[in-house]
Amino acid sequence: ITKSYFADNDGLEELWTELDQWDPDAAESITFDEGSVASKYKDWTYEKIVSEGGPANWTFLQCEHFIDLCQDKIPQPDFFERETTLSGNCFRINPNGVLKGKGGDYGKMQLMFFADLNEYSNITRREPQYGYTVVFHDHESYSSTIPSGFWMSPGSIYKVDLSLTQEYREPPPAGTCDPTRVNNTYGRYEENSCIAQCRDDALMERCGCVHTAPPHPQNEPGKDYRSCTLQEWASCGLRAYKDWVIEYSDVDRLETGCDCPNTCQEVEYKAQLSSSSLSKFYAESKAARLPPGYNNGKEDVLENLV
Repeated sequence: ITKSYFADNDGLEELWTELDQWDPDAAESITFDEGSVASKYKDWTYEKIVSEGGPANWTFLQCEHFIDLCQDKIPQPDFFERETTLSGNCFRINPNGVLKGKGGDYGKMQLMFFADLNEYSNITRREPQYGYTVVFHDHESYSSTIPSGFWMSPGSIYKVDLSLTQEYREPPPAGTCDPTRVNNTYGRYEENSCIAQCRDDALMERCGCVHTAPPHPQNEPGKDYRSCTLQEWASCGLRAYKDWVIEYSDVDRLETGCDCPNTCQEVEYKAQLSSSSLSKFYAESKAARLPPGYNNGKEDVLENLV
């Protein structure tokens, strides 16, 4: 959440800081009574705050596909859209899989982001990493279902070589995959997306709401996957979420309560990364692309550009 968003909403940063401690006892002690600082935010949802308070679209400075700008080949939102997730307001690049490439530099994609470190709130600044967490995945799946990603920090340029892997598994009687599992509330059925839906279902059962609504709720008709209000999250959601994570993460527990058989077809991208510090000469050439108020020369670029 940006510093200016907190500044525009008095008292929200203090409330958000308490909730961000992931301490159910502390969260349940927050008072949302009329007249309290938290009362004016009791009906706000996590989804609303992350969506409105996340980084602006302009911080995604440029997308090139081979030698063309992405927006010249396909219009927004086809080359990117925003995705509100547990980890923040993400940029979802090539969401419909329209841009394609070949091995090597044929069809390569070049992305440029401005981290805008001056807008980092105190909550963000206490994290050990800064910049972006990047996940490479099939366009029919979602980053929010993938438990890990690559950290990319400002002031560096990264080269990523991707390789596509497709796995096919046998259904019964020879195998154990379930051919009837095709889609769920997180798009393409995969073990990770099934686990994400299992988590949401556990929260729905206990609290009647989830942290963030899944992208394809229509694949589970009859359920209203809505984002918890801050009051609901403090009084129920946080404890339910933490209990689920502790139970699911227990390596000695054989049964997790999630019925997630292997998918019969799985798409995975494997990435090899290398990085280098940005050249000051390159930074000088890119400084003019920054919006008014940010064009302070190469130092701004070297501190913020990825």
